[in-house]
Amino acid sequence: MSDDVAHESSQGEVEGIPSDLAQLYPADSAEWKSITTVSVQQAVLLSLGIDPHTISDLMQQNLNDAFSEICTQFYTTYPESVEPINYGKQEKDYRIRLSATDNAIAANIISRHQMSDSQYANHVRLDEFIGFAKRKEWTMPGWLSALGEPEVSNPARLSGVRERKKEATRVRNEAWQRRGDELLSENPNWTKTKICETIAREPGGNRNANTIRNNIKISPMCQRHGR
Repeated sequence: MSDDVAHESSQGEVEGIPSDLAQLYPADSAEWKSITTVSVQQAVLLSLGIDPHTISDLMQQNLNDAFSEICTQFYTTYPESVEPINYGKQEKDYRIRLSATDNAIAANIISRHQMSDSQYANHVRLDEFIGFAKRKEWTMPGWLSALGEPEVSNPARLSGVRERKKEATRVRNEAWQRRGDELLSENPNWTKTKICETIAREPGGNRNANTIRNNIKISPMCQRHGR
C-alpha cells in the first residue's frame, strides 16, 4: 500500500498531499448521537470527524489482503504485522489524541466503561471523552461537541430560581473538580492553591480562586507528605 489511506482513497487525490479522511469518510452524526459508549479509537476518530465504521472496514480489508498474500506464497511467510491504516491529513492529531486519551484513562481522568463482556474492556462513555477533549481544546465537529454539554434539569420542572441556581452551581463545581483532578494528575506536586489559581485563570474560569478552592476536593502529593 502507498501513502494513501487505502486503495479507494487514491482516486481524486493530488499526488503527495495526504487525504482528508473527515471529507472522505465523514462520521454520520445521526447514528453516533444515539450511542453512549464507544471504544477509545472510535472516540478519537469521531473527534476528528471520521467515521469509525469505515476505518474498521478498511482495516479488515488490510487483513484480508494480507491473508491473500500468504496463500499466494503457499504459507511460507507470515507478515509480522498487518500494514496499519494511514490516517492521512489527520495522522498526527490522531496519534496525539489517542496517546492523550490512553494516559487520561491510566490516570483515572477518564473512566473505563465497566461491562462484563471483555470486548468492551477498552470502552469509555462518549460524553466523558468529549468533556476531556474540550478541556484539551481539541477541535471537534459541532454536533459532537454539543453532545458533551452538561445535562441540566429542564427549568420548567424546577420549582423556582433557587433550584435552577443550585443545579447550575452543581454542574459548575463538577467541571472544576474534573479539571482539578486533571491538573493534579499532570502536576502531582502542585498545591491545592496553585491548582485553583490555574483553573481561575483559564478561559471560562472567571472566578476567584478561593471560590474554586471551597468547592473542590484536592489532595496534592506535597500536602499528603506534610509539606
